[in-house]
Amino acid sequence: MRLLGFIKVDNKKIILLIDLSQGEQAFEETIRTHLQERLKRNRLIWSILKELADKRELKLNETAKLLESACPYILASEKTWLAYARSFAKWMDIADLAIYNNKDGLLSRYTLGETEVRDFRRFTARQHSETTIPPIQYKSIEEVAIRLIHAMKQRERIDWSGLSKSAITKSLIALEELNFIQRKPGYITLLKVISDFVNTPEERPSIFAQAALENIESFKIFLEILEKYRNERLNLHDLGIQLKKRLKADWKNSTASINAKILLNWARYANRTPGVWKQKRKRGKTTNQPSLFSNL
Repeated sequence: MRLLGFIKVDNKKIILLIDLSQGEQAFEETIRTHLQERLKRNRLIWSILKELADKRELKLNETAKLLESACPYILASEKTWLAYARSFAKWMDIADLAIYNNKDGLLSRYTLGETEVRDFRRFTARQHSETTIPPIQYKSIEEVAIRLIHAMKQRERIDWSGLSKSAITKSLIALEELNFIQRKPGYITLLKVISDFVNTPEERPSIFAQAALENIESFKIFLEILEKYRNERLNLHDLGIQLKKRLKADWKNSTASINAKILLNWARYANRTPGVWKQKRKRGKTTNQPSLFSNL
């Protein structure tokens, strides 16, 4: 921390040199800004940045060799230089000086455009197929989309406060399957359709419906099931069984019901529910019990 200029040690006392009293997001921004200025003055970081300006990206072993050649008086094994290179890459990534893809061992030039936002969340891409089912209901997807666009406009990190990790991850998966975004290690590219979706609230149902129909086959099939039973309201269990049969999916009946519930939620927000499905099922009224205080 002393080397990075966060603190100084004076007369056996540790003194903080930067203001870290703000909220979580401001805290991270303060750290990042400080690191950018500090690291850019480091001779080794500067040499890596200079190389990235020419090549755009460096493999980890190339970064290691660059460090080794810049430090001729330090003797270390190849494994040690790779460890140094990995450490440098991570620090540069945190400071937004470069983008580090840990999986592929690539350090890339930091060149995020106007339609990209930084995000360090690890992800696992899902393969598209007829059995691909939306992972979460609509409202979480809409909320995450709004936050992504806000971060892009403000050129700041995404504010994930108040959202669970599960809701964020599932919503990002859904947005990618809808072809609203493209996720890459370290950042997210926002496509034009997500801007249209967020910036024109009155058009959201039609934009959402079109994207779902074009990119998620199970949604299209589910709407066909709703149309078939437009005059006969099935419960979620029976809807799930019908969906399971159409997709030839190897689901438990409980899973089929959950998938039907999510798809029905999507259909309603997309304004694509026909017949009896247009209205939500009303809960039965409870029978009034005689009051113990009828005379009061």
